[in-house]
Amino acid sequence: MILRVGLICDNIRYVMTKKTTRTKLTEELKTQLRTEFVQGIELKSGERKHFSIEDLIKKYNVAPATLYRASQSEGWKALREQYNIELEKGLNIYIVIAPASGLVVIVYCEFVLLVD
Repeated sequence: MILRVGLICDNIRYVMTKKTTRTKLTEELKTQLRTEFVQGIELKSGERKHFSIEDLIKKYNVAPATLYRASQSEGWKALREQYNIELEKGLNIYIVIAPASGLVVIVYCEFVLLVD
């Protein structure tokens, strides 16, 4: 294989000038990501799949530093642990997020009453 002069430089220049577009982390998207991280999603088989922060970064193409910062400042890991503890107890759990303030409230109840 014969290397041509400038080929490596051209490749480096191409990589450095190529922009990667990331999805903006809006409040709505952050709420969705928090829910998927804390509660996971229920699969058709009935099992619950939890996502790591890395999984969510890849799935939604958000900036890693932005998502890590948001998850740490809002305590997503502690919310997930609390959710799993209550889930094991068999309680119905709802995580309510106030859109204006971003306040996270975890509501536990022993039963659910469905009203038509």
